[in-house]
Amino acid sequence: MTRAGSTQGASRVGALAVVVSAGASPFLAQTLSAITSQTCAPDVVLVVDVASRANGLGDGTPIEELVESSGLGKATAVRVVRVKEAKSFGDAVSRGLTAYAELVAAGNRKRRSSEVVDGAEGSDADTTSSGPRTSVRDLLLSGSGPITGPTGALSPITAYEQRLVAPTEAAPEMPEHQVWFWLLHDDSAPAEDCLERLLTAATNARSVGVVGPKQVGWDNPELLLEVGLRATASARRANDIVPGEVDQGQHDDRSDVLAVGTAGALIDRAVWEEIGGIAPWLGPFGDGLELSRAARLAGYRVIVEPTAVIRHRRASYQGLRRPASVSHSSDDGEPSGTAGRPMLDVLAGTGIVDVVAVVTRYFGGTLLGTGGLVRAYSDAVRECLEDALLVTRERLPVWNALLPHADAGRYLAELSAAGFAAEPDYRAEGVRVTVVCDEGERLSSLVSRLSSGSVGVLEGGTRLVERPAGRVRAGRAVIG
Repeated sequence: MTRAGSTQGASRVGALAVVVSAGASPFLAQTLSAITSQTCAPDVVLVVDVASRANGLGDGTPIEELVESSGLGKATAVRVVRVKEAKSFGDAVSRGLTAYAELVAAGNRKRRSSEVVDGAEGSDADTTSSGPRTSVRDLLLSGSGPITGPTGALSPITAYEQRLVAPTEAAPEMPEHQVWFWLLHDDSAPAEDCLERLLTAATNARSVGVVGPKQVGWDNPELLLEVGLRATASARRANDIVPGEVDQGQHDDRSDVLAVGTAGALIDRAVWEEIGGIAPWLGPFGDGLELSRAARLAGYRVIVEPTAVIRHRRASYQGLRRPASVSHSSDDGEPSGTAGRPMLDVLAGTGIVDVVAVVTRYFGGTLLGTGGLVRAYSDAVRECLEDALLVTRERLPVWNALLPHADAGRYLAELSAAGFAAEPDYRAEGVRVTVVCDEGERLSSLVSRLSSGSVGVLEGGTRLVERPAGRVRAGRAVIG
């Protein structure tokens, strides 16, 4: 077991911020600005861009433009890499770190001479050991400027970075140096002292491998989102925070937890390498649970630091990342242009979206000819569409209420009679009821009347709802 989470044997502590972004997202600018304003700036900020035409993410805006406009390059060293093939957040971090190592290995043709770098290594910061954290940013060459091309380096690559990306066992010259990876989503904006508080918590305790912040609402920081995580009996991610719960410090006494989310999480580099990063077993919204599980099984503590606060938009969870329109067709062995394209043309002509058509031909002869194949595949899709019921997807507010066990049955019956589809969740403290609708005032009034004002209704995010919409008639979608 390594020396994770202990200041003993670590006279210098560094932080490498890894920001995973789906192109120049609507939230990235605030995230970068928040990093720029940190009281304890990361030594290096690595921006990992996963946008590509294949996954439909990103609007094509060069991510470097946001980096430069944020002023982040004046506060610390910034590197931009692209990993279009990444399939998850954890995969993006792993691939991004690999690309960063390759970038450093290649070097920057415009960086200062090695003599200057060596001089920086001999600065006072290199020998100072007072305090829990002595910044190693002085080891990085100062200066910003235009992006130096495909290297993705906003400033010269340094000798320190060359040691930073080297395998832990291959860097005996840095035995007193501990590096932490700070994992950030492109929609997570940390408070000014977030990193400082995370590093303090990490380095003032023994055996800590992962530290997570308190997550609050993006637009309303008074609303709690997450202060550590737990798991259900079926190993699914669970959160003790009730949607719409106001932060009054009621969870600020937490320390050791089962898991923390990845947005803003701090993990020791040695621990990351030991456990092999984030395995994809639990899906895109279980990566924090999986990371924490692996760290705990390796013998490290997972803690939450409630004084370290980060605003989180949760864009993926709330369905706010709307990819650009993507279409694809395949002839799958049929003569070129006789199957896939005619099928796609039928789908496109209807005006409907989010649809997939698969046609199977059991007779493999050539009697149909190319024209017959085109008609056969087109007609098959057309006939299926005319029998299909179309739906529309609408994003509606989610409302929550905590009902007493004794009266829950009566409340649920009244809600059903009023046309509300209530989803009950029976807990020790009561029955948590979730209703997805756009009639919040009517719902709140009904619950208040039933409970004589003792039960309140809280809004907690949004959810996509499908509703019957119509059918395809004469080759066009008819809504209504």
